[in-house]
Formats: sequence, C-alpha cells, structure tokens
Amino acid sequence: MTTFLYTNSKIAAGNDNAVSLVSWESIVTTDGVRFIAPVVYGNALLGEEHTNTDGSFYFSGYASSKNAFGYATQDQFYYTYTTILSGAFWGYVTVEMRLFDPRNYHIYNAILKIEQLQQQTKKGQAFDQFKFNYTRLVQLS
Repeated sequence: MTTFLYTNSKIAAGNDNAVSLVSWESIVTTDGVRFIAPVVYGNALLGEEHTNTDGSFYFSGYASSKNAFGYATQDQFYYTYTTILSGAFWGYVTVEMRLFDPRNYHIYNAILKIEQLQQQTKKGQAFDQFKFNYTRLVQLS
C-alpha cells in the first residue's frame, strides 16, 4: 500500500471538474515515477496591487500562484503537457490545494501554465524545481 504525504493536493483537467480530482502523488507516468506534491502554499499573489489616493492598498483581478515541483522527470513534463493540458503549455484545470489557509484545502478553478523547457533547470534526466503557475484562481469550495 502506498502512503501519500499530501493526499489533498489534487488536479483535474478542465474547469468545474471537482469530481475528477486525483492526487498528484497517485499519478504514475510511463517511466514508473510518481509525481510529488507541488510546493504551493506561501506562493500566492492576491491580484494586482494598487494604491488608493489615501495611501491604502487594494487588489484587483484574480489571485495567482507561482509554484514548483521539487523535481519532475521528462515523462512527467510530457504527461502534464499532453494529458492535463491537451498538448499546450497552458490550460484550464480544477485544483485542490492550500493557497492562503495553511490548515485547510480548497478547490479552485484555475489556468495552469507550465514554463517552457528552456526556462527550466535540467539535471540529468529530470528538471530541478520544475516551475509552473496557477493563474485566474477562483475558489469553488
């Protein structure tokens, strides 16, 4: 029996797809390597920051998050590119993660954008700190 560390760190292709959420750690690619849960908490931006005329601040637009997997194999990159993002570097997804609240997971609609390969740090047959972004985060639950 496999034990996952972050069972609620989940992803599904397409927006409004909470019923299809699967744990990142349960996905095994053709190279036989499981995904590790991405580092998400602590990387959130609430939106575009603006300054009011009285010096106070407010945010506009959608929340986003710049994230990374500790590593990703070439097959894991290709799985994300072909299966989750349908052959593109960005696509609509449903995710469950801890974004702002360190104790609770929430489900969001988002756009997942993976960095192009030349923007990643390659080490041997894998990418170190594989970077990706969630943008247009809208909380569902």
